[in-house]
Amino acid sequence: MRSSPATASGASDPPGPVPSPSLGAWVDIENPPQVQYLVPLVEGLRRRGHEVRVTARNYGDTFDLLDRRGIDYVPVGRHFGAAKLAKVTGSLRRARTLRKLARSQGRTCFLVSASRSAALAARTLGIPSFALCDYEYVDLRVFRVSGSYVVHPSVIAAESFTRQGVREELLVPYDGIKEDITFAGLDVDSVPPHRFPEIDDHGSIKVLLRPPAEESHYHRAASSETVRSVLSWLSGQEDVVTIFSPRYAWQRSHLETLDWQRTPIVLTEPIEFVSLLKGVDVVFSGGGTMTREAAFLGVPAVTTFQGAVGDVDRHLQSIGRLTVVADQDDLERLDLRALQRRQPLRTSPEAQDDVLDAILAVVSARAHPA
Repeated sequence: MRSSPATASGASDPPGPVPSPSLGAWVDIENPPQVQYLVPLVEGLRRRGHEVRVTARNYGDTFDLLDRRGIDYVPVGRHFGAAKLAKVTGSLRRARTLRKLARSQGRTCFLVSASRSAALAARTLGIPSFALCDYEYVDLRVFRVSGSYVVHPSVIAAESFTRQGVREELLVPYDGIKEDITFAGLDVDSVPPHRFPEIDDHGSIKVLLRPPAEESHYHRAASSETVRSVLSWLSGQEDVVTIFSPRYAWQRSHLETLDWQRTPIVLTEPIEFVSLLKGVDVVFSGGGTMTREAAFLGVPAVTTFQGAVGDVDRHLQSIGRLTVVADQDDLERLDLRALQRRQPLRTSPEAQDDVLDAILAVVSARAHPA
């Protein structure tokens, strides 16, 4: 479903102009997790009669996931690499390409994303940008400098953002959590659980493990060490089949030095995320999105993330939806068979509409100041 590509360096010419709508929205998607919660906003804006243009970065399974959901998009940029300098230069180059593309496509009224590149482009275009954020310890400097509105769950205290220099008037809180947006409009009950043909033993515990984003700016070495401990522990469990979902191909090496009682399954192709989560018994993840999606669905969720614990995760812990493994003792105390599946969480079914209402109210107020 992708349109004409534009590289991060801007070498390819962007597509020609398209008719300018009365209110044009732009959504930029930089990685696979963002597909889950930004696509419902794309669909919600379109249901309200707005024209939405989507740009996306070639990173991980992002394009595959967008294609599966039938979303037209313009490819812009690729993975920047792990080095800090590469991330900075790649982000700036992508911002320039996005700005050129936006200017070629007629009037754009506002941006919705979680993208630093897009936020910088929006700043130079003079349009408001709205950055969705559900973890208060990410680096917010670009969003602060670009004057972006920060759209966040209300369980995150405003002070968590204002301490980082985000002006209070630029905060857009909403009731519920990001996963209320992700699952908006999805009939979860109608989605069949994924079946793993490699598993013919119905008594096995199926454990999905997602390693941390080891190339992200907020990654901590302790998170990788914890995942290795978890893998070592799982490898010795006779009644456990580990389903490994790497973020990067090289993370498969984490499995190679271990003596496995049951051969792990390595996912090499994207699987529809609701089906995947419904098809396992427990989810371990070194990042936030998959853990929170599992917790929301009622699948026992265990986080191995060793960075600062955010308010959303504290909230999920407080209601018994999330287990934290901080050290080897926590791991040894964990009884996988005792973890029980629960009903999906319905914290705020109106979150999607509430977020869109808030964004459009800001856009309207800026366009028609009193």
